[in-house]
Amino acid sequence: MNMLNKNILILVCVLSSVVGLILIYFAATKIEPTTVKIEEINSELVGRSVTIRGYISYKTNHPAGHIFLTVSYNKTKIAVPLFAGFVSQLSETDFPIEDLKKGANVMVTGLVGEYKGELQVVPRKTTDIKILT
Repeated sequence: MNMLNKNILILVCVLSSVVGLILIYFAATKIEPTTVKIEEINSELVGRSVTIRGYISYKTNHPAGHIFLTVSYNKTKIAVPLFAGFVSQLSETDFPIEDLKKGANVMVTGLVGEYKGELQVVPRKTTDIKILT
């Protein structure tokens, strides 16, 4: 294979890679979270984006700035950790953090994760948590 053919092949490979990455990016931005009931969350959903609704049955503030919530619906519950960086971002918006209290109805979108064997929903953007009236 001569030098010109090798350069053309390399150019085609690079362009194909760039186009593929662009397509993956646009596909990822269009993925909508799945709305699920808290009791439907299981280990098969780890890594998936979901939206849940429920009420805050437990809240604790960590000295490092984290807020740990438990969101419940009927008799099922799931952990919703709000890490300090996320709480800081929330406080920079008009989100009423003081309204995140026991009994408040909320809608949370986030990634299903697992920590110490327990499932949780971790919001990523400030718009991922809403207080319902």
